[in-house]
Amino acid sequence: MTVEDVLTTLTQHGVTVDSNRRVQLERSEARAYMRRWEGRGPGVLRVEQLQWTPYGRGKSPGNPGGVEGG
Repeated sequence: MTVEDVLTTLTQHGVTVDSNRRVQLERSEARAYMRRWEGRGPGVLRVEQLQWTPYGRGKSPGNPGGVEGG
């Protein structure tokens, strides 16, 4: 999956990603999405268990850790 794939998917779900890849979303849309998701049946989203995992882009001289922004 490429960065463009991720950005396109986010955009299709109402999330705005600017040219600096900052993510913005409408809280009302996020709440409505969660209500629909929870209304599908069993399953609970536990926010405390969500984790951010950086997207590894490979190593480069300026970025020896191999992770964007890191």
